[in-house]
Amino acid sequence: MKKPDYNDYFPLEEYESRIKRIRNACAEAGLDALLLTTQPNVDYSSGFLHGTWSPSFGEGKTQVLITAEEDEPVLFAQAGLQALFSTSAIGDIRPQGDANYGTGPNAVYDVFKEKGLLYAKVGIEMSKEDLMGLSYPLFSAMKELMPKASFSDCSEIMYSVREIKSFLEIEKIKKAVRITEKAYEYAIPQIKEGMSERELASLIARGMAMYSDEGGARNPWFIFVYTDGKNPAAWDGIPSSYRFKKGDCIYIDCGATYHGYYSDFIRIASIGEPSEDKQRIYYGARNANMALIKSLKPGMKVSTMCEILAQELGKQGLGTEVQLMQEFGGMYEGHGIGLSIHEPPVIKADSDSALREGMTLAIEGNVFDNLPLSRTRIALKNEENVLITKDGCDLLTTMPNDIYISNK
Repeated sequence: MKKPDYNDYFPLEEYESRIKRIRNACAEAGLDALLLTTQPNVDYSSGFLHGTWSPSFGEGKTQVLITAEEDEPVLFAQAGLQALFSTSAIGDIRPQGDANYGTGPNAVYDVFKEKGLLYAKVGIEMSKEDLMGLSYPLFSAMKELMPKASFSDCSEIMYSVREIKSFLEIEKIKKAVRITEKAYEYAIPQIKEGMSERELASLIARGMAMYSDEGGARNPWFIFVYTDGKNPAAWDGIPSSYRFKKGDCIYIDCGATYHGYYSDFIRIASIGEPSEDKQRIYYGARNANMALIKSLKPGMKVSTMCEILAQELGKQGLGTEVQLMQEFGGMYEGHGIGLSIHEPPVIKADSDSALREGMTLAIEGNVFDNLPLSRTRIALKNEENVLITKDGCDLLTTMPNDIYISNK
C-alpha cells in the first residue's frame, strides 16, 4: 500500500490496519477474497476520494479486491479519474474504460486469473441491507467468465469489521455531531408560527454548511422535518411547504457528515406550549431513553437493551404505548452509525447482537402520539449518539433535549 496524497482523512497506518482486519475476517469466514462494491466499503478499504458515486455519473464503477493472502489489494477505478488515484492508499490501481460497465468483466477476470482466484470462494455484498454495487449485467458477465468461482454474501463480514471504530473514526463522528449541534443551535431559535418545514430545513442546512470546513462538498447531510398537524405520516418526513401553526409539534431528525462519517439525532420543537399529553409522552420517552443510555456497556445484548427500555417506559407511565407499539411492530430503539446513517447493530428485540467497545450508536426509543400506527401523528422521542467504551458509554450529543417552545 502507499501513503495517500491530497487526502488528509486518515494516515496510511489506518488503512493498513483496516486491510489486516478485513483479511482476518475473510479468512475466518473461509473465503479466499472479497470483492467490495459499495461506497462505504470501498471508502473504508481504499480511501479513494472521488465523486462518482453520484447517480449523475453512474454507480458500480469502482471496486476493491482484497484477498485473504498478504498481497496488495486491487482498486478498479474509471480511467478518467486518474488525476485522483494519488488519494488512494491502495497502490495497485487498474484503470478501467469500459463504456458499458465501467469496470469490465474481462478486467475482473484478468485480475482473478493473475491472483489464482478462478476457483475461489469470493465474498460480495448481497444482503437485503447492503446491496451489491455492481449492475446485474456486469455481475452476470463476471460469473460467466469465471464459472468455477463461487460468490456469497460478505455484508456481515464487513459490518463486523466496520462497527468497531478506531480512535480517528470516533473523532470524525464527534466532529459531525458538533456540526449538527451548531446547526440546530443556529436554526431552532428561529422557528416561528408561519414558517414552513422547507424553510426550517434550509436554515439547518445553512448552519451545517457554515460550521463545516468541508463546505458540504461530499455527502454533506440529511434533514427530515415533520409537523404533526399536517397528515398521519409518522416520522422522517421530507420537508414540505406546510407552515407551522399554533399547537404543532415539529420533529427534526438530521445529521451532518464529516469526512464521510455520519451523526444522527432528533430534537422536538413546538409552536406554543405543547399539550399535556404530548409532554407526557415526550418526556416519558426522553427519560426512559436516557436511563437506557446510562446502562449501556460492552457485552450487553441488544435484546436486553430493548427489555430495559420497555421497563423504563413502563416506569414513566407509558406501558399502554409500549403494548400498542409491540402489537403494531413499532418497537425500535436505534442503530449503529458510521460511514452509513444506519449500520448494524439494528437495535430491535429479535436481534442476537451484543454491544462491543468502539461501537457508535444512535439511540432513539420510539414512542408515538395517537397510536395505532395507522392513525399516528408523530414520533415523540429524542435521539442521542453514543460511544460504547471499555466500562460503559460516552454520550456524544451534548445539547439540551427538552422540547423547544417557540412563542413567536
